[in-house]
Amino acid sequence: MADTAHLYADEQLQQAVLTLAAGGVIAYPTETLYGLGVDPFNAEALRALITLKGRAEHKGLILLLPDPSFLSGLVGGITPVTQRLMDAFWPGPLTLVLPAQPHLDPLITGGTGMVAVRHSPSPYVQALLNKWRQPLVSSSANVSGSEASHWSPEQIMQHWQGRLGVVLPGPFDLQAKPSTVIRVDQEQVTLLRPGAIRQEQLAQITPIVDH
Repeated sequence: MADTAHLYADEQLQQAVLTLAAGGVIAYPTETLYGLGVDPFNAEALRALITLKGRAEHKGLILLLPDPSFLSGLVGGITPVTQRLMDAFWPGPLTLVLPAQPHLDPLITGGTGMVAVRHSPSPYVQALLNKWRQPLVSSSANVSGSEASHWSPEQIMQHWQGRLGVVLPGPFDLQAKPSTVIRVDQEQVTLLRPGAIRQEQLAQITPIVDH
């Protein structure tokens, strides 16, 4: 990864990592929306995030990766079409839903046997993951079902009232689109959520089926 440590004071990143390691929830900027993050391998932290957001357990959670090499510990395998999509759009706002390793918590997979993963191009995410050095949950920093998906750092701090361990500063764009979410099952690719990467862009790599 590129040297991104200058974006934050070391104390900020250290506090974020300590919060995550202790099972706490942090908020941080991405290339799309602000995200809420926890340690994906801490069951209590996952439960705390689900409860905090009022999120349905069957929806699962997206994981951000420090780099694609971390996929091997999360997914059952990488098909040729998955590799083509990664080569074309990662790092970028494309979330891939892939067959999950059986050890992943059902709160991550939503009980589907699939896991949603993304390699973010955001230098702010990269700075955080350079310090954390493992996958990180990324769930939009709002209440599930909220009409407003774009919450600013100020709104996040005001709403959660100290229930977050750290809110990292960074860019906020009201016009930002969420990541595009696609499911790859063998060679079939299904669009689950439109977003920053357009369907016609994906179709240049592989045929796309609408959900």
